[in-house]
Amino acid sequence: MVWLRVVMDDGIEGFGECAALAEPTYSEEYAASSWLVLQQHLVPRLLQSGDLGEPPGAGDGPAGAPWQAGAPWQAPAAHVAKVSAEVRGHNMAKAALEMAVVDAALRRAGRSLADCLGIAVSRVEAGAVVGIGDTVEALVDEVAELVVRGFRRVKVKIRPGWDLAPLGALRRSFPGLLLQADANGAYRPDDVEVLRRLDDLRLTCIEQPLPPDDLVGHAQVAGAIVTPVCLDESITSLGRLDEALALGACQVVCVKPACVGGIAAAQQVHERCRQAGVDLWCGGMLETGLARSANTALAGLPGFTLPGDLDGGPRFEEGEPVVAPQAIGGWVPVHRGPGVGPPPDHAVLGRLSRRVAWLGAGGLPEKT
Repeated sequence: MVWLRVVMDDGIEGFGECAALAEPTYSEEYAASSWLVLQQHLVPRLLQSGDLGEPPGAGDGPAGAPWQAGAPWQAPAAHVAKVSAEVRGHNMAKAALEMAVVDAALRRAGRSLADCLGIAVSRVEAGAVVGIGDTVEALVDEVAELVVRGFRRVKVKIRPGWDLAPLGALRRSFPGLLLQADANGAYRPDDVEVLRRLDDLRLTCIEQPLPPDDLVGHAQVAGAIVTPVCLDESITSLGRLDEALALGACQVVCVKPACVGGIAAAQQVHERCRQAGVDLWCGGMLETGLARSANTALAGLPGFTLPGDLDGGPRFEEGEPVVAPQAIGGWVPVHRGPGVGPPPDHAVLGRLSRRVAWLGAGGLPEKT
């Protein structure tokens, strides 16, 4: 886990967390590579670029007037995108840098991300996620507990050999449940007959049936089965989304802000899906309450038509810098305090830190 702390000239702090995992098994990015890219390329470019722009809110009207939606965060986010554009890829590192700068800007403005996105709701609906089970019976019991907790949508991980039986048992046990399957790219185009057998189960969608780079294969599968195809790992940019939509590779999209480069990019994906009439929901990585709060605010936008992976709570044995809010009755509260989310616990961050690097004005290391 890589965290960023931005300290503005006036002492206002902002924080960002990088969602990259320890190993490059989910994507090409991993924690050690994100650390290097941030330290050697992204943060120096930001520091060398000078002023982040006019302080958020200056010019948004007289003192005490309502903020315009987006005003306190869009300029800093655009500035981060501009200075990091020449660095290819590394979306998770870029998203973490954007989060830290935006968090500082919002805290300086005394506004929440949800307020600036124009989110009026106090809570958003969350779905639950269940992994590969030991037995079908144990899976049914686990999902029953989630239904009792109020979740209307449950996503179940599947793979070849663990698909029709567990999903069929769940559909028989919970006929009204929004049931979703997540394959994490485990199938291949010639498995289409297997996937077609799932059509009778009335799944909300099947998520990422094929490997992320196979948009043509996804288009073939989407045209051959009734169950809507959802793309997740494949959606790494707005351009990638446009390719998928042009090919007819999906009817549903899962957007993860960390994977597309941040909140601003995720908002663009939201707008494009809304224009195209494509169902959309907000996913997440192994994140703490800071990123989860940002995801929850984003999920309050009107184009998010399906419950997202927003349920939180403690995830790390060593402690949580920011504990993510847990769903109550299947709903997660929207963060309304200043910033992207609640501020982290400095004591926990200090206890978890194994390596610390400070970069000063001009982008040069001050200490490591």
